[in-house]
Formats: sequence, structure tokens, C-alpha cells
Amino acid sequence: MIKVLLVDDSRTALEIISFFLEKDPAIQVIGTAINGKDAITFLKSAPVNPDVIVLDIKMPVMDGVETMEYIMSYHPTPILIVTALERDEILSKAHSLGIFDIIQKPMSKGVEDISSIGQEIIERVKQLAQGNVIFDNE
Repeated sequence: MIKVLLVDDSRTALEIISFFLEKDPAIQVIGTAINGKDAITFLKSAPVNPDVIVLDIKMPVMDGVETMEYIMSYHPTPILIVTALERDEILSKAHSLGIFDIIQKPMSKGVEDISSIGQEIIERVKQLAQGNVIFDNE
């Protein structure tokens, strides 16, 4: 069972991503957080560690970049970034932290876009859980 922590300030995004992930019998969402600070609190106190973290970048209190820096320093875990930001805006920072998987949230609200992104998130979470990530903090 792949254990996933979801971190996004949008409750709608959390619900949609959780809905898709939990449709797959190999995936279990073990927690959600609405910002990086809440995610870190979860990681410090969780009885089990997530295998993969799905993380937004633009969040209040503690954004995704600060959260990635902390996670990769103290709780190295594969991270899938799911964000509305342009990929190029965060790509170099993400790579410097060892994050190699980024999905852009669909800009349209169409059902086809949401279903497509849901399936893509499932596939990427499974890939990351199998170790298809490189932690390169240099």
C-alpha cells in the first residue's frame, strides 16, 4: 500500500486529488495539510511516514519551496509537485532539492481535464513510490 500525504491550501484540490488517489486500491491517503507548516507538524507526529508527498507550491503560512527544503533535509520523501504555477518558474529550485516530478494543475475546469490529471497523479505517485526519484541536494 502506497501511503500519501496531500498538501494544498485549496480544500477543493485536496478533495479532488484524494478522490482520485483513493480510487486506486494500491494507494491510501494518510493525511492532508493546508500549508507547509501543517505538513511538517504531520510528519513529526504521524505514526507512519508517507511514501510520497503531493505538494502545492503557492500556499499561505509556509509555501511549497520552504516545505520542500525542510522535508528533503529532515524527512527525505519523494515529492510530486502539483501546482498552477508555470513549470519553468519552479523547475530549477525543485531540481536543486532533488524534486524531479511536477504536474501543472489544469487551468480549465472541464471534467475531462480533471479526470486526465487525476490519472496522471496516480501514475506519478506509483512511479515515485517505486523509487523513480533522485535525491540530489547539491
